[in-house]
Amino acid sequence: MMQYLRSRIKTEELVTGEEVSLLLSGRVAMMGNGTEKQKDLKVRVYKIVSSIAIAELYPVSPTTRETLGPKQVDSRVGLHAVEWCNDSRHLLRNAGNTLLYGLPSKKKSK
Repeated sequence: MMQYLRSRIKTEELVTGEEVSLLLSGRVAMMGNGTEKQKDLKVRVYKIVSSIAIAELYPVSPTTRETLGPKQVDSRVGLHAVEWCNDSRHLLRNAGNTLLYGLPSKKKSK
């Protein structure tokens, strides 16, 4: 079984009163990894996602946009979302976490 959930946009008011647009995370998930076909599918999906996304996502302060910690493991950001984040009113957030805001690094990781 494979699940794909689209990202969505939400508006949120920060403690400063400023409104920001949040791009809430989507998800690609696959169950099962026992058969060769399942393993092959996971490898193919990972290669596709890796070709259109970067793995350089960092938690940031929503008001200053300063980095607050290390890179978020197992998170990827699409290249269009990286460009979208150039606007100071745009931030990223994991849909399952209402606390951490994120921004991508500008460089594509290997």
